[in-house]
Amino acid sequence: MQGRYRIIRELGRGPASQVCLAQDHQQGELVALKAMLLPARERLRVRREVMAAWDIDHPHVVPIHGCFEAGDRIVVSMGYVDGPDLDSLVRGDPLPPDQAAAIGRGIALGLQAAHRHGVLHQHVTPRNILVGPEVRAYLGDFGSAGLSAAAAGFGAPEVAGGRPADGRADIFGLGMSLFFAVTGRLPERPGSDRAPAPAPDGYRPSRLRPTVPGWLDDAIARATAALPADRFSSPGRLATALAPTNSLLGVALP
Repeated sequence: MQGRYRIIRELGRGPASQVCLAQDHQQGELVALKAMLLPARERLRVRREVMAAWDIDHPHVVPIHGCFEAGDRIVVSMGYVDGPDLDSLVRGDPLPPDQAAAIGRGIALGLQAAHRHGVLHQHVTPRNILVGPEVRAYLGDFGSAGLSAAAAGFGAPEVAGGRPADGRADIFGLGMSLFFAVTGRLPERPGSDRAPAPAPDGYRPSRLRPTVPGWLDDAIARATAALPADRFSSPGRLATALAPTNSLLGVALP
């Protein structure tokens, strides 16, 4: 199977992973190959998560084409997005609120599709949000073996505390990513690095950037509420709150 790909160049790398742009001769298209160095048990976990996400067909989700093992590495083949991740796009220079909201709405719709397939992402961070041409956002890295969202500072309190989590943990990760997008940084989160103290009413970017409109401020605060029951009940609800028509009303709809 490996012979079907021709590596073109490296796109990025981490401590135990590498992402390359490749030509898929069988499909006749460019793909991104992510190779992860993992023990056998973790390779099995990643394969299960990737296979679960295989059937998600949505314009805001990076498609997964397959996965295979090469020695002690598991390699995931996915669609190639010609653009930066949200982390690289921001780099301390906050996005305009309407642009951040558009990105967030796309990712929320992608998460909604994933949840309908019974798939939780569990790693929603700016590095897993890709921004392509015309600022179209894509959610990628299902089955990620990198740092968890909690370890990266974007994880929900229940995840950081080792408690059971559901799709509302993904909503929290997206809310934190949007906070980062409009402020260029994460909020102050007192507590230990492993389990920072949560903010009961969520995090409001307007405290760092007063020009953030109220409807977006409210949506991010609700998405990042400490208790899952106080967050949006589904990514679709968050997408509705981030819709341009709602900005005209000046509120984040329930």
